[in-house]
Amino acid sequence: MEHKDLLKVCRYYLGKRYYYPKVKEQIQEYTKDIGLSFDDIAKVLVYWYDVKKSDPAKSGGGIGIVPHIYKEALEYYEAQKQFQEVADSIQEYSQPEVERLVAPSPYMVKPKTLKMFELK
Repeated sequence: MEHKDLLKVCRYYLGKRYYYPKVKEQIQEYTKDIGLSFDDIAKVLVYWYDVKKSDPAKSGGGIGIVPHIYKEALEYYEAQKQFQEVADSIQEYSQPEVERLVAPSPYMVKPKTLKMFELK
């Protein structure tokens, strides 16, 4: 992600309250002092405004919340990645194959025929 893409993300979430000089200064501060990448800052903003449903009116025109919640946001995305890996490893249930065997009929001995009066 480039700097201009991050500014678009900030403009999207802050809306009318977006104040370019403040946001630009904060981005420079966070990338140099904290060591966050543009992608990390964008993920934090998506987490804060989409997942946590925070109000942009409280932002004051900037992205000052980033250093306070970036660890929480990155943990959230790591957990989502782990959940996705587990979900991808689940195999769809399939019916086991049933092997049908035909058993031979049992051997039967026919009884001898006897005549009633010929028993000896």
